[in-house]
Amino acid sequence: MSSGSRSGDDFDARLRREAMAWLTVRTNDGLDPISRQDLLDFTFDGMMFRLMDPTRGIRKPRELSSALSISTTYRAPGAKRPYEDQVGSDGLLRYKWSTTDPNNMDNRGLRAAMGEGVPLIWFYGVGPSLFQPIYPVFIVEEEPEEHQFVIATEVARDLHRPDSQAEEQIRRYVVAETKRRLHQPVFRATVMRAYQTRCAVCALGHSELLDAAHIVPDSHDAGIAAVTNGLAL
Repeated sequence: MSSGSRSGDDFDARLRREAMAWLTVRTNDGLDPISRQDLLDFTFDGMMFRLMDPTRGIRKPRELSSALSISTTYRAPGAKRPYEDQVGSDGLLRYKWSTTDPNNMDNRGLRAAMGEGVPLIWFYGVGPSLFQPIYPVFIVEEEPEEHQFVIATEVARDLHRPDSQAEEQIRRYVVAETKRRLHQPVFRATVMRAYQTRCAVCALGHSELLDAAHIVPDSHDAGIAAVTNGLAL
């Protein structure tokens, strides 16, 4: 296949659409995480295509004009990630720059994705080489002083108004949407891994029949819910 046919808006849109459809099938409609190795099974136009960069947190394929995916490294209990991706008071996610150089090639790739308004895949580490994919997510703003981009789910993106203070009801809805689309899948994946996808009470081992329950109610803290506060039921 010529390089000319592997470029342009149609190629970009098809790639993102087919990648997300493939992930939906491979992750049991978002219930299960996927390993770094299994991600290599994805093919596009008959060829293997990497959805995640093997060495960096931002995947910007040479065939695309902007980034395709971002990733957050798995953190073992008590360990610290190289970058701390957090949720802001507005309910939207913050993803740190790659280094503090605004002209870093990865940062330019994310900035281009923001300008183009394209959907990205977020691979959130829930175990060694194991990731919970969250998609589609969109870059809606950049905060250069904090060296970070603002990330929103599809619904939150449509409610995002950077030039005005959102009403409290809208802000609460955005926070709830972020928890539903990011916190809950990540929390479920880490709890299922801790309990080896078996119910803590009856040892049932069918993933599609299990869910992660909080021992104490989930808080509004900025971080992702902790596995120590969960049970597989």
